[in-house]
Amino acid sequence: MIGWHPRFAGAFESPWSIAQKLAWLNACEVPQILSILVGRNIPPSPPSGLRHFNDTGWWEDRLDLRADDPGAKELFEAAHAVLGNHDGQRFRALAAPLLASDIRLCTPCIRTGYHSIMHQLAGLTRCPIHGTPLHETCPQCRHPLGPCAVAFHRGFRCMHCDVPFLTDDELLAPSEHALAVQSRIMGSVAAWIERALPQVHVPWRRAVMFGRWEKGTMQAVSFAAALIPFLATIEPCPLASRYLVPPVPQLKARLASSQAAPEPMDASVSHTQVSEVIAVTRAWLCDTVVGEHDYCYRHGAAHLWCDRDYLAFRPEFCRRGYAFTLWHSRTHALLSEIQNLACFPNRRIIIDPVELKERLISSYHATLNNIELLFAMYEQEKTFLLEAVMRCGCLERGWDAWTQLEEDISEQTWRLAPCTVAFMSRPETTELFCDHGAMVLATWTKRFGAVEAMRTRSALDPGASPSRSKR
Repeated sequence: MIGWHPRFAGAFESPWSIAQKLAWLNACEVPQILSILVGRNIPPSPPSGLRHFNDTGWWEDRLDLRADDPGAKELFEAAHAVLGNHDGQRFRALAAPLLASDIRLCTPCIRTGYHSIMHQLAGLTRCPIHGTPLHETCPQCRHPLGPCAVAFHRGFRCMHCDVPFLTDDELLAPSEHALAVQSRIMGSVAAWIERALPQVHVPWRRAVMFGRWEKGTMQAVSFAAALIPFLATIEPCPLASRYLVPPVPQLKARLASSQAAPEPMDASVSHTQVSEVIAVTRAWLCDTVVGEHDYCYRHGAAHLWCDRDYLAFRPEFCRRGYAFTLWHSRTHALLSEIQNLACFPNRRIIIDPVELKERLISSYHATLNNIELLFAMYEQEKTFLLEAVMRCGCLERGWDAWTQLEEDISEQTWRLAPCTVAFMSRPETTELFCDHGAMVLATWTKRFGAVEAMRTRSALDPGASPSRSKR
């Protein structure tokens, strides 16, 4: 193997980029150079089980540090010296929720053999160094570059058309000036994320998706992409706004409460208090947000309560009534959880009624946003996005980011899980999407008519009754 000079690794360079450099320098395929680094064969990732390596934890999984193999530890230390990349490793561990899995390239950067972990920030649209748009397709064949996974191809070449990414297919050691620019610009972005990200407590799964209204249509936004512009509301980003994806306007930072934390109380007392807060919030939502669509909820909920753990996607129902149904099921799950805790006399609960009401309102707006996102994907026939939104669990009855309880084992108390974000509202649209329950009412009327007709026939001809004929 050709010796590795530390200057070949730029500031915050990604492990994918370093693996490409090693493969190019040794004129071999990427899996071959990876196998040399970890001391055993590393096959390409199968399409059905892609294994990403955006961080050095990938190498730890591949290298078996057995006590009876002293050479394994030496191999890992050698690989870690090349790929550990000091500040970059720490940043990758912190920013893991922000990283996109598919390769995103800056054309001027990749021509010099440099790809930064910053290019993988899902909410970033342009390279912080050059200001050029980041792209996920090959500049020659326009084929998607795919995830940062192990694949058979030579260093810095497209795995589909084999076109070189480097200028004249030559890899030169970066100059001191280029390394200084990379360190200064990428370091400022990394420092901003390291300061702002710890201030956000979001108990969401990474797969969750949001909806953003653009020109009258709902666009899907991933959790990772929504988080970067959200950080800019906490602390100004060192990059201009055109470098970031548009924010989700409904997603806002919650102000920290200046009130003293309430005292712990028995679960049974908390159940009564939470029930009252839910009732007040429900009345406020009915009067202010749901309005006449409460009719849709009351007449359509019976069709949706059939499932046990989740609601089926039914595009024929009113969206607000649909969201209100799911909101009710989640508040019911919260009350059930508190009621279960009341079975144990030593269980205590700490809940601030004012904070709970704010979270319940956020819960409804987020639920409505998810429901409308489902409808938009369904109407646009975007099957892939529709399935992705369904997989994020937006129709689960008991899961809700704003009403999750967490346990403090040392004190045997439960409190609302930390959450410093809120869904304040969602933009209004002039598009008519609801018949105010007319379809559901027609369905019920037709069903009642069929039942009445069957009863009339049974009264006129008792022998035709199924129950009597069985007797």
